[in-house]
Amino acid sequence: MNKFIVWDNDEERFIDESKCMWRVLYFHRNEKDFVNEVSDDLDMFQSIGKQDVYGKEIYPDCSIVEFIEEDTNVFAIGYLCFDKKRLRYRVYDLDEKKYYKYSEFMSYDIRVIDTIQENKLGLIK
Repeated sequence: MNKFIVWDNDEERFIDESKCMWRVLYFHRNEKDFVNEVSDDLDMFQSIGKQDVYGKEIYPDCSIVEFIEEDTNVFAIGYLCFDKKRLRYRVYDLDEKKYYKYSEFMSYDIRVIDTIQENKLGLIK
């Protein structure tokens, strides 16, 4: 089953998607069929289907994570994103300002510590 979280841009908080589906999707008539669109004031994020070491879902373009950097084998902080050009997940290192390819094995060491939207730790400038 696909898992989503929804960020309300107006209220600047995450909301329960099951309670706001009427706001999330609306339909309009195309020439042949119906098309769904996400409301402008909401952003939806779909889980990658993996959890961090504490069992938290990981969401691309949302989750700020602590991970083990490939080159130095030390912990770094960044966020997971989806590379539309290469059709794969990548982790952006906030300190080094570079991308790492996300792999299945990386999820064993990833810890979700914040979200880009909430930015409680002030990591996103």
